[in-house]
Amino acid sequence: MTDDKTDRIPEHGSTAQFEEDEARRERVEQMINDNQEAELSQDDYQFALQHGLIEG
Repeated sequence: MTDDKTDRIPEHGSTAQFEEDEARRERVEQMINDNQEAELSQDDYQFALQHGLIEG
């Protein structure tokens, strides 16, 4: 292990997690924009709420 922190983003923990969250955000936003909100999984719905993509 090294002390190199260049792959860490505080709110996500790592660039890999950040990239996964960004990809998920894009997918969930697209579903919302396409009026497919009812087809979001419960986890994706919670993700959308937590990230301000929809209001509860």
